[in-house]
Amino acid sequence: MGILEVREVEKHFDHEPLLQNISLAINAGEIVCLLGSSGSGKTTLLRIIAGLETPEHGAIFFEGRDLRATPVHARQFGLMFQDLALFPHKNVFENIAFGLRMQNLSRVDIRARVNAMLDLVGLAGFTARDVNTLSGGEAQRIALARSLAPRPRLLMFDEPLGALDRILREQLVADLRAILKQIGTLRAALYVTHDQDEAFAIADRVAIIHAGKIAQIGAPAEMYRAPANAFVAQLPGLTNLFPARWREDGKIETVFGVFAADRKIENAVALIRPERVRVGASGIAARVEECVFRAGNYRVRVITDAGDRLIVESKDALAIAERIAIAIDAVELVPA
Repeated sequence: MGILEVREVEKHFDHEPLLQNISLAINAGEIVCLLGSSGSGKTTLLRIIAGLETPEHGAIFFEGRDLRATPVHARQFGLMFQDLALFPHKNVFENIAFGLRMQNLSRVDIRARVNAMLDLVGLAGFTARDVNTLSGGEAQRIALARSLAPRPRLLMFDEPLGALDRILREQLVADLRAILKQIGTLRAALYVTHDQDEAFAIADRVAIIHAGKIAQIGAPAEMYRAPANAFVAQLPGLTNLFPARWREDGKIETVFGVFAADRKIENAVALIRPERVRVGASGIAARVEECVFRAGNYRVRVITDAGDRLIVESKDALAIAERIAIAIDAVELVPA
């Protein structure tokens, strides 16, 4: 049993199903990310957990307690949105202290808590700063400090870094994960994003929402090693998916030839991992369409003479339009 449990939640929008029988459990100390495209229902699910929306069916439990009769303010959950909503007429100290004053803490306790939060987010000494003069990254950290200051039991994020450039976003994701793991009073965190790199970097587990359902939930490495279906496979960049036919001799027939089968799956596609494709002197004739350096290797998009495109990895740079040969070591079956 998780510390937060979503049980069979359903929600409709304009009489169409938006969330369908969603069940999810988050364990104590865990960061779980809801990953999905725009309109998949991930933000609606977050709002239901927060108490801002009501499902037509299902319930939310926290620490074993049904929250249906618990109003938003009494849930002790924190929320951080892409629109940080910092008060422009208040300085940094006053922004962070806002929620603490609502808890009727003493001035001494408020100052101590604000300073502790600023230390935690790496902005000690910023108490008197005008929030209108903060950089994008500084504003994000102040918003995080304000969310953490009241010591929420669950902290929820809805696309909090969506407005930042990629370099700053990558740095803040790493810092955010480290900060959340340090907070002893925080029982769990729920993070919503459409960016798979962001999700895989921050989360202990990722719940992929597609067409109103959870397509798969698991650790990022698990998603990469064993995607539940073709849609999930494409999220970490496994786009080499091709029609496959199971043969009576236990092998897989594809457009690239016949391969040994790792397992038998009805209604499956063939997944060819880029690292299982070799560029050599002999094999399937192809032409280079794109070559990009990434993470120590070159990621190359090629098109075969038969017109099939796939992504391969190469230790060496390849010229655009260069003629090459590729050899596929193995394929995997993935449910379509």
